[in-house]
Amino acid sequence: MRLGDEVLSKRARARSALPQRADFWHLLGLSGFAFAQPVFDLLSRNAEFLVVHHVTRGDLLLLTGVIVFAPALLLFLLESLAGLFNPGLRDRLHLVFMGGLFLLIFLPLLNRVPVLSGWLTVVVGLLAAGAAC
Repeated sequence: MRLGDEVLSKRARARSALPQRADFWHLLGLSGFAFAQPVFDLLSRNAEFLVVHHVTRGDLLLLTGVIVFAPALLLFLLESLAGLFNPGLRDRLHLVFMGGLFLLIFLPLLNRVPVLSGWLTVVVGLLAAGAAC
């Protein structure tokens, strides 16, 4: 092995670790809009639910952490497990997850357009998710 090959392999290993971290941040941001924002919006409109169930400050912080981090962490772990078997599969799975999260974000917005209804909304949402990836 030549010195140049060793340097290139170190660079390749460094680059392969960086996208995985970036992939987690992608999933965290999109899952925040897809999952956490709607749940927090629902809770803000029904704050008495938390009072009736005697939710403490610690419970609320735990609930917030789970709502924000659990979906992204679960998706990232699934990607990482797939990457152990096939690195290309991890990349494809990441794109599928990204497209699915975009779809979850944009479908409620598309439902507000009066011209779109039913399956047409889903088709337009799938096209938008595919274009985003």
